[in-house]
Amino acid sequence: MEYRWYHYYNGGDKVNNGNSLINIKNYGHLKITLKEVMEKKDITKNRLSVLTGVKFDTIQKYYLGNVYRIDVDVLAKFCYALGCDVSDLVKYKK
Repeated sequence: MEYRWYHYYNGGDKVNNGNSLINIKNYGHLKITLKEVMEKKDITKNRLSVLTGVKFDTIQKYYLGNVYRIDVDVLAKFCYALGCDVSDLVKYKK
């Protein structure tokens, strides 16, 4: 899952939503790379759950990139347990 930010005024692509015309500007997207970092560090989702206290289901969502709101506390726990920086877990793409 990749996050996309849109700006709904002052330029961008025009989209007709039925009754009105809105402008959308694509700000890019974020990609969660937890899976790649975990594979590089050779750590399982179960082990990461034990080390961080984060529920397995939550780790699974980040692992698959199915996160709609990033929790900075969860990212901090991942960084601590994996010995990495936030920039290793989250990538911005235009």
